[in-house]
Amino acid sequence: MIVLFLVVNRAKNTTSQAAPAFSRNNTENSPQKIYTSRSFLLTKCESSFYGVLKLATDGRFAICPKVRLSDLIRCTSGNPGDSNRINQKHIDFVLCEKDSMKIVCALELNDRSHLEGSRKKRDELVSSALDEAKIKFLPIRAAAEYSVQDLRNAIFSERNPERPESPEQPRKLARTSSNIKSLIHAEGSPAPGFG
Repeated sequence: MIVLFLVVNRAKNTTSQAAPAFSRNNTENSPQKIYTSRSFLLTKCESSFYGVLKLATDGRFAICPKVRLSDLIRCTSGNPGDSNRINQKHIDFVLCEKDSMKIVCALELNDRSHLEGSRKKRDELVSSALDEAKIKFLPIRAAAEYSVQDLRNAIFSERNPERPESPEQPRKLARTSSNIKSLIHAEGSPAPGFG
């Protein structure tokens, strides 16, 4: 009887001492927290740009932040390596038509980290994948100030300057878009605060 009492008592003690690392009911007593809130979805830089983006679009589009690249494009090759290259990548902002949520364009806010070698390769992949999928892509250099009008012009220019959507498209639009594209991609690097 004494042996049974000791076994039961010992089992109670070990059960009460062993707590999981994460408990829904009592996270304060856990040895370490596994998850904490980031509090804000956007960084200060992204939040600032979001405000300018709202002004530039005049409320015409839904602005979706931090969208997975694989939510924008689909891999059709059947090669898992091709899918894996886009799976963990995100785009800073995507503009969609409000009613249908049809994709209008993708915007990537580029800070200094985008000048690093591995980040440049990532950016080239994103740009070429979106181009292949015929999704307008606007890389924007992070800056203290942005031109609302320049951003508006780039967003509202025709969908993809290199591929006219219809043969009836006027040549004037193609020239205008190449001017905008040169603002964004001047000599391989974006203009200050844009591209």
